[in-house]
Amino acid sequence: MKKTLSAMIIAIGVTASAQVGVNTSNPDQSAMLDVSSINKGFLPPRIALNSTTDVITIPSPATGLFVYNTGAGTLTTKGYYYWDGAKWTRLSIADGGGDFQIGEERGYRFVVPGTFQNNSGNTSKNQMTGRLATNIGTITRKALSEFVNPADLPLFEGIRLDILGGDNSVLRPRFYNTNTSNVIISYATLSTSNPLQNSPNMTILPNYYSTPIDGDDWLNTNNTNMEQDLVEILFSDGKYYRMSIVAYSTDAAYTTVASNTIIGISLKRVQ
Repeated sequence: MKKTLSAMIIAIGVTASAQVGVNTSNPDQSAMLDVSSINKGFLPPRIALNSTTDVITIPSPATGLFVYNTGAGTLTTKGYYYWDGAKWTRLSIADGGGDFQIGEERGYRFVVPGTFQNNSGNTSKNQMTGRLATNIGTITRKALSEFVNPADLPLFEGIRLDILGGDNSVLRPRFYNTNTSNVIISYATLSTSNPLQNSPNMTILPNYYSTPIDGDDWLNTNNTNMEQDLVEILFSDGKYYRMSIVAYSTDAAYTTVASNTIIGISLKRVQ
């Protein structure tokens, strides 16, 4: 009897430490759980979370716990979430794009050398000069998308926020149309320096930059004039976004050689 019991205990221990295969008799050695299928997906627990700090729906969630939020609770943004030890964090694609859910907000931060804002190495780019499709021209500047991965920049409805370099401590925010067809967009900017209000029904051609987003096309970043642009953006299909752009120099005595420029952007879909 003792021998039989010992053998059972050993067998249980071996089973508990082995890989588990679902629909496969040969689970991968690197995986504790290997689920195999050619026409089925993995369906995790579906939970109605009420906030990103909800510890009532799932009491004492373990760090790394993974669920799908149905949006039926007061946390209405659907998607896959994991508990990071302090809050529920939504999984999103690595780049700046992807569909925005209503109420979803994303933040972006970039560090670029001060030379981004001087005139050496500038290249010509297509840009809109007015609201009509025929209002086209060029501008000769460097672009943020030449210093960072363009896929990391904010992208919504096929419109990418890019930033053109200015003279010394100035940036020029622009929308860039990555679509294959014209986009009509309306936007107004509340700025801590110069607002913009004359941009309803702006047409942006494919692979063109928009007209200026900032009122005087100067988003200041020097050590005495840190400026913020708050942009309200509307599309003809009813989609509504709000964007904030701010930047500053890391060097108190601003120079395009010694300093870096820190750019912060937030983008939220309101409706």
